[in-house]
Order: sequence, then structure tokens, then C-alpha cells
Amino acid sequence: MRRLGWFTLVLLGWLAAVPASAQTHERDPDEQACLFAAPDRNTMAACNRYIGKVNDAIKQVESGKARPKKGTKDSLLSGLYTFRGGAYRAIARRHAANEEDLKARELHRKAIDDFDMAVRLDPTQPHAYLNRGSSWAELIVHDRAIADFKEALRIDPNNPKAFNNLGGVHRDKGEYKEAISDLGRAIALQPDPADLALAFFNRGTVHLQKEDYALAIEDYTAAMRYGPKDIETLAARGRAWRDKGDPGRAMADFEAALKLSAQDKRSKRVQDAARELLRALQERAEREEAERRRAERQEAERQEAARKEAAALEAARKEAARAEDARKRAEAAKAAREEAARKEAERIEAARQRAEAAEAARIEAERAEAARKEAARRQAAEEAARAEAARKEAQRLRAERQEAERQEAARRREAQEEAQRAEAARKEAERLRAERQEAERQEAARRKAAEEKAVRERTRRIALVIGNQDYQKPLDSLNNPRNDAKGVAQTLEALNFKVFLHTDLKHAEMEEALARFADAAKAKEVEAAVFFFGGHGVQHFGINYLAPVDGVVDAEKRVAKFVDLQSVITKLTSDHGIRILIIDACRNNPVGDAAVTAPQPLQSRSVFTIRGLKRPELPSGSQGGMLVAFATLPDGVAVDGVGNNSPFTAAFLKHVKTPGLEAYRLFRRVREEVVVATGGLQVPELWDRVNRDEEFYFKAAN
Repeated sequence: MRRLGWFTLVLLGWLAAVPASAQTHERDPDEQACLFAAPDRNTMAACNRYIGKVNDAIKQVESGKARPKKGTKDSLLSGLYTFRGGAYRAIARRHAANEEDLKARELHRKAIDDFDMAVRLDPTQPHAYLNRGSSWAELIVHDRAIADFKEALRIDPNNPKAFNNLGGVHRDKGEYKEAISDLGRAIALQPDPADLALAFFNRGTVHLQKEDYALAIEDYTAAMRYGPKDIETLAARGRAWRDKGDPGRAMADFEAALKLSAQDKRSKRVQDAARELLRALQERAEREEAERRRAERQEAERQEAARKEAAALEAARKEAARAEDARKRAEAAKAAREEAARKEAERIEAARQRAEAAEAARIEAERAEAARKEAARRQAAEEAARAEAARKEAQRLRAERQEAERQEAARRREAQEEAQRAEAARKEAERLRAERQEAERQEAARRKAAEEKAVRERTRRIALVIGNQDYQKPLDSLNNPRNDAKGVAQTLEALNFKVFLHTDLKHAEMEEALARFADAAKAKEVEAAVFFFGGHGVQHFGINYLAPVDGVVDAEKRVAKFVDLQSVITKLTSDHGIRILIIDACRNNPVGDAAVTAPQPLQSRSVFTIRGLKRPELPSGSQGGMLVAFATLPDGVAVDGVGNNSPFTAAFLKHVKTPGLEAYRLFRRVREEVVVATGGLQVPELWDRVNRDEEFYFKAAN
């Protein structure tokens, strides 16, 4: 969010508790430094202060202490969330400029959450769409970025920022025709100078990628006419001059770029590249100058040799009387001429060979460039093939889920029919055994009470069960999480839990299932909420993650599309009842910074053999209880198992049906059994914040 103009001042003017400077349309210094000024070393500090001020303003508006002077409360809150999201995005861009990609991605995600809230509160303002689209573009999610920019243009068809940003995304996707069209619209709308400079820079980059060097130079020059001569623009125009065949102007632009002060790692990297290009151009110019001087020197030597030869001939003619001596000198002169002619022929042949070598080098360079372009084309085709395979896999998983739901419906119908047959048999028994009528009436009353109790318990006891097994590379697939999840789901249903069962969830599906479960657990009548997860788990930079089947680990061991376990704990925190998390995950980290080797006698649910999760932070201050059971200790390895279930899940299924066994004692028995089953290789651990006076039983005593 680089500029919002009058909209910022109007929103700040609506707040009752803002400083007097804001009420007189003077921009807050932290807002100016965070959202409008060029980024520098003080940007993040200013943005953090500004976020605090916006948070205070949001609290005042939501509490009713500050009311808008015009407009609605929702439109005011929408603007405030847009401002805070812009501040998060400014910090993210500063981290990205310093090549801190993980922090940048996390802050862009926080910014997108704020822009989502701003859109929900007031979908008529284009600013939230513009800023959210910019964050999606920074995260290289092009389709969502394009959708947001087009929505902003639907609201404001002549918005130059939207055309500028849309052109930038088309450029990044290689859609040059669309990019040039959008950037041309942005320039034609005559935005403020800074945005106009950015539009010319973006279009110049498209021309440079298309190898239209003259047009690229023209646009880069226009960008510096409307904005400052920055490092990136000077370096880009220098490359265009170089590729156009004007090394002198290219070196001038590279030298100008190197004289500017680099404010971040990205600018320093651009300067390093410009320095290397400048050095190469200088070395080539020096070689050409040396060749020219060598040719001049050889020509002077040849002319001097010719002059001496003429003088020798003249002397020979004058000394004709001294025939013998003249003859010998003439023969010597002839030999010298022949030697000079031989050397000249050798020089000409050497020059011809150098010219042939240069031509061969040029042909080889053209062949290498053609090979590079062909490799890029093949890579794009492979990416398209992988995308199609992922689409087919998603269709297969949906079909499996629908079949499982159909089978579950059939099972329920069979159970209902069985209940109807049992009721008919009971009535027939009453008719045939009149003497036992009173006893059967009492039995019916007992059954009715049990059924009513089960119905009441199903409204008070809910569970979310996830088993992720078929992982995509580089994560290894497992053998038992689906069996584990189905076994836990069936057992909890038998214990009067309302169960939500999912298997092999992708990131978006897993986040959606967790969000729906957290909403259901907030109901006042819910006394117990159980979350079970079987699959891979990792720790990365001090954060615990659960792995969806499409979790990404790149070559530098950075994670993406993983679920933050701490956020799951926070979402399930409640002021009433008990919340139980059962994590049967490997708890090993594929991207950590402190890898250690450990024995692997059994197949484990680890992604790599490195240290596991840290101890989670359990919530404090709420009235409800929280109990988290892990399949293994920190730094331990959770075994996947050689049977139908992992050792941890098998022990849980064995003891959870024991009547009168309190939850804390239940997990102690599970730990003892897992230790014995794995020969001490796996030791489960239980972390809790539970009032010992409030006991919970999965199955009450008979």
C-alpha cells in the first residue's frame, strides 16, 4: 500500500481519539514513514508503532468509544484493517528486500488476513482488493492477484494502480501482450509521478524480456524522468544498452548505479550484478584497445622495414663497382626480404585463424542460448503436466471421499433397519410372553434412557479425526494413518462422540476442517472436544507444524503449506469444558537448523532424521481445561507400526474403552504400553493444563 491519499485522512478524521494533527489532515509520522516514504532502515520500527496505533483505533471503534463522523462503522473498520494490512505488507517487503523470505511470507499472510476482513466489512472500496492482490503477487499466487486487481477495476474502472499492478503480474507470468496493454492503460491515466515511474519501469522490463531494447531504454528513461534514478532502473537500462550494442552508455549507467547507496540486500545484489557487467565491458574495451595498438605497431614496423630495404637497394646500386661485396649484401637483403614476407604471411594466417575462432565462438553461444530456451520450454511443459496430475489426484480423492460417505450412509440405514427389526421382535416377545410384560417394560425404559443419554452426550462430545497417509514428494508416504484415523473415529462414535473424520487432506482442506471444528467447539453445550492427528509433523524455526499431504519442502529445507500446531491449540482454547489433542505424528523436522543422526530400526513418521518439536505453549487464563498427548517425547521418533495401527494409536484404542478410566490415567497406561511395544524407542508424553478436581472419562464406570 504505497499511497491512499485523501482516504487515509478521512478515516483518521472519523476517530474521536486521534491526535489533533490527524484531525487537521496532517499525516501521522509513523504512517508517513511506514506507508508512504521510501523504505529504509527505520521502516519496520515505524510500521510496528503504526500497527499499535491502528490496533488501538480498532478497539475504540469496536467498543463504541469512537464513532464515525460520516459513513458506517463497518466502512471505518474496513479502512483500519486495510491500513494495518498495508503496514504488515510494508514490513514483509522490507524483509523480502533483505532476502528474509520466510518472514516476508508470514507477514504477507497476516496482511492478507486483514485485507480479507476489510473486504468482508466493506466490499465497495478498491483499496483492500489492490493491497491483497499485491500480497498475492509477492507470494507468486498469480491467479488470486489477477482476480483482486480485476475486482478493484470493476469498482473503479479508471484506477491506474490496478492497471499497473495487473500489468506487473502478467509480466511475471510471461504474458507480455496483456502486460503491455495494462501498463499502457496505467500510463494513459496519468497517475501521480511515483506510480507513473513504476508503470514505465514495469513496461521497460517487459520490452527488455522481449528483446525490444530501444523500447526498453525509452521506458526506463521515462521512469527516471518521473521518479528518482534508483539502482534497479539504472542497472536495467545498462543491460538494455549493452544488449543493443552500445557498451559506452551501458558502462555509464552501471557506474551511476554503483555510486548510489544500497538500502537492502536486494539492491546490493543488483549492484553486484552491475559491477560484474561493468567489469566485463571494461575488460572487452581494454582488449579491443590493445588489439588496435598492436596493429598500429606492426604497421609502423612494416613501413620501417620497407624504408630500410629501399635504402639498401640504393646503396647496392651505388656500390656496383664493388661487385662481389655488393652481391653478397644483395643476397643478404634478399634473404631478409624473404624472411619478412614469410613472417607477414604467417601473421595474416594467424589473423585468419583468430577470426575463424571468434566466429565459432559466436555460433556456439547461439547454440547454447537456443538450448537454454528449449530447456525452459520443456520445464514449463513438465510444470503443466504436474499440475494436471495434481488435478486428477484431487478428483480421485473426492471420489474416494464420496464413496466412503455413501458406504457410511448405507451402514447407518442398515443399523436403522436392524433397530426396527429389534423393536418388532420386542413387541412380538411381549405378545407371546405376557407374564414378562413388566420386566420388558422396565428394559424398554432403561434403553430409552440410555438412548436419550447418548443423544445428550453427542451434543456435548465432539471430535475431529484426521489421518494423512499418501504424502506427495519430498514427504514420504506412511502405512497406517488412515487405519489409525478410522479406528479412532469408530471408537469415539461408540463412546457417544459426534465425529468428523477426514483422510489425506491437502493444506486448504485441513485448514477448513480445523476452522469448522473450532467453531463447533465454541458452543456452550460442548463439554469435550477431541482432536486426533495421524501423519507427519515437523518443527521449523521454533514453530511446530502438522503436515498436509501436499506440504512443500524445498531444496533449502524451507516449508510451505503446513499447519501451525500452536494456532490449532489457540483456536481450540475455551472457557468451559475440556479440550484434548492427540498427536500421533513423527515430530521430526525436515528443515531445522540442528540436524542430528538417530537410529531408525522401525519405519517412522519422520520426514528426515532430525530433532523433533519443541514443547507447545498451553493457554493460560481461561477456565476450560487443555490436555495434549504426543506419541513421543521431544527429540523422539514416533513409529508408524508394522500392523494395522501405529503402537501409540493401538494402545489408545485398547484402553480408551475401559470403563471408569480417567483421561490422565488413560494416557499414562498408553505410554507404558508403547514403551514396552517399542522396546523403549518411543516414549509418549502428556502436557496439560487441567484442574485435577475436574475429571473426564471417555467411558463412565458401569
